[in-house]
Amino acid sequence: MKWNTVSSNTTVALFEKFLTASPAFQYNECDLNFKLHSLNPQDTCKLHYIIEPLNWVTEKLLSKVVSHKDTVTGITRTGNDWTINMSSGSFSLKMWFWLLVLNREK
Repeated sequence: MKWNTVSSNTTVALFEKFLTASPAFQYNECDLNFKLHSLNPQDTCKLHYIIEPLNWVTEKLLSKVVSHKDTVTGITRTGNDWTINMSSGSFSLKMWFWLLVLNREK
């Protein structure tokens, strides 16, 4: 990965705040000692330090939901409908669905 050696403009403290912000992430239950935890919280760091914690959170979230992993090959919009084309097929979503999802995040 080319981007993992890129310096972030985010402090370690903000990365850690993000990881613990949502109870759904269950990050407070993580007993792994990622390298990110040993860095100065006020410093920025290279992006590769956040990869392992994000992978841990992703695995936790995936264990709670039914997921489908695929490659998106295109997205089109017709009126209020969105069609997402993937290598295994396509599906459509109504605009109201996205508004519902966005409002639930507030």
